[in-house]
Order: sequence, then structure tokens, then C-alpha cells
Amino acid sequence: MGLFAEVKEPGTEGRIASMLERGGLERDCVTVSFHHRSILSVKESHPKIRCGVIYSGGPIRPWLVALDAKAEMLVPNYNNVDGKMVEEAHGRKLLVQTWTVNNADDAESMVEAGVDGIASDFDVVLAAIAERRPVTAG
Repeated sequence: MGLFAEVKEPGTEGRIASMLERGGLERDCVTVSFHHRSILSVKESHPKIRCGVIYSGGPIRPWLVALDAKAEMLVPNYNNVDGKMVEEAHGRKLLVQTWTVNNADDAESMVEAGVDGIASDFDVVLAAIAERRPVTAG
């Protein structure tokens, strides 16, 4: 999935987007934020930059949050993820990257739910999942 750039403060998104553009990283980086209006601003001024909306609550229809911000990705806290939510997001062509999964059982649940990516503070958590799953040739 590549690099993630988080807009921590509204008003900084323009500088972040311009840096990504100057560096040729529009397709290699996803700009994410809890500040969904900042994401909309990025999409309107730099439409090639991929974006995601971060959230920790449990909206009834989370895909609407992403679509309203013109984002391509939902970035929910893992406590708000289940297979149905991921399926509904994927049905709307949205990716799901969850955060912050810090134990192997929760990471396994996210894999089973079908998320596209998992953020963790501990690389050993993700390594444990890789060890549990057989490697298959595509």
C-alpha cells in the first residue's frame, strides 16, 4: 500500500499535498486524516492523490463518510471492523486499512474480515499472522 501521510492539523493539507506532488508521490502515498474536510480539500485541489478518512467511532454507513470526502479508503479503528462492513466498503470500490492492531488474534480477525491493510505498533504482530498463514502460489 505504500506510505501514509496523516494530516494532523486542518490547514496543513495543502502543504502536504504539494510536497507529495513535487516528490512525484501522488500514487505511492495515501493522505489520511480524522479531519474529513481536509481530505475533501486535498481531493478537490489534487485529485490524483489517494486519500483515506480515519475514524474511531462507528458510523452506521461508514462508506458515506469516505464518499462525502471523495476518499478511496476507509481507515477505521479495528474495533469498528467486521466482514459485513468490509464487504459493503469493497462493494463501493473503497479500500479498508485498519489501525492499530497490536495482538495477533485481533490481526487474524482483521484478515478474516477481509481488510486490505493493517497498521500495528509492533511488526511482530504482523509477522505472527504471516507465520500462521500458508504461502500459496498465485
